[in-house]
Amino acid sequence: MSDIILGLKATKVEVETVPSTCVSMSLFDKILDPANGIVRENGAIYKCLEEYVDGVCVPDQVRQVSYSYALCVSLIKLDR
Repeated sequence: MSDIILGLKATKVEVETVPSTCVSMSLFDKILDPANGIVRENGAIYKCLEEYVDGVCVPDQVRQVSYSYALCVSLIKLDR
C-alpha cells in the first residue's frame, strides 16, 4: 500500500522508535494562550469561515493550526 501526499507517491516508509519516559503536554500551552488568537479568554475556540483544504473541513482556529502543523511536518519529512 502506498500513500499520496501533496501529489508525491511514497516509495519507502521508515519507522524509528523514539524512546520516551515522560510525556509533556506543554505544546498545548501556546494554543490555550488567548494572546495567540486561537482560544478566547473564556476558553471558547475562535471560529473562522469554513474552508476545505485537501478535502478536509477547517471550521476553527484549532483545526487550522493542527492542519498547518501536519502539513509542515509532511513537508519536512519530504525534504529529507
